[in-house]
Amino acid sequence: MDRPLFGKTMDIKDNLELAAILSLQAYDEEIPLATKVECKKTSTTAFLRFFDQQTVVVFRGTQQLLDWKYNLRGLPWRYKGRWCHKGFATAHKSLWAQIEPYLEDDMPVLFTGHSLGAVLAEYSAWSLGKHKGTSLITFGKPNGFLKKPKAKMPWLKAQVSVCSGSDLVARIPHFCYAPDSGQQMLYFDNTKASMGFWNPPREAMLRDWHPVDAISDHSMDGYKDKVFNYIEKSWVDPP
Repeated sequence: MDRPLFGKTMDIKDNLELAAILSLQAYDEEIPLATKVECKKTSTTAFLRFFDQQTVVVFRGTQQLLDWKYNLRGLPWRYKGRWCHKGFATAHKSLWAQIEPYLEDDMPVLFTGHSLGAVLAEYSAWSLGKHKGTSLITFGKPNGFLKKPKAKMPWLKAQVSVCSGSDLVARIPHFCYAPDSGQQMLYFDNTKASMGFWNPPREAMLRDWHPVDAISDHSMDGYKDKVFNYIEKSWVDPP
């Protein structure tokens, strides 16, 4: 398969910046230098960017009314060997067969996305399985796996879920579902400084909850700004 080559290998900071940029651009009709794949039946869309030592797959988040049809189908469904959110898994299944042929065995992959796109990225990391140098970086990701069993993905080079303050979507579905237990969270609190913290205690997140910001904190524009500010001014390596 012919593949354009761009860029270089990225570290965790570079990949956070790149993931934030592409997750925002995924809401456009096109991303420069990217290959677009979509399923019109489910309105599920992803883009692939090919770098010289890494492929990036970014999924578009909730944008159309049809997306909500799948967001609200919350029954458990056995998918790829795990119990998943049926609506999210249906959306992922509709596109995965188009994406997988692009992913070469010897090429590291970064999966990313915002909102619905974030959980589709998580399902992709699980579906691909053990693969050279796979990373997962998501923004405002809803919970996509049943809480038990909590299977991990220890082969991932990085597994980072970025959560902004009172983002409502990142806290749903609240009952029965959870993220993969191997993820690390980069959390931005609700102070004016919007400081970033790795893996904050659940109690601290509950105290920081501001219902008035539940929708605005989900903005991908806001996520991008907070990530760039954190990297520029107060970066701390993940534990």
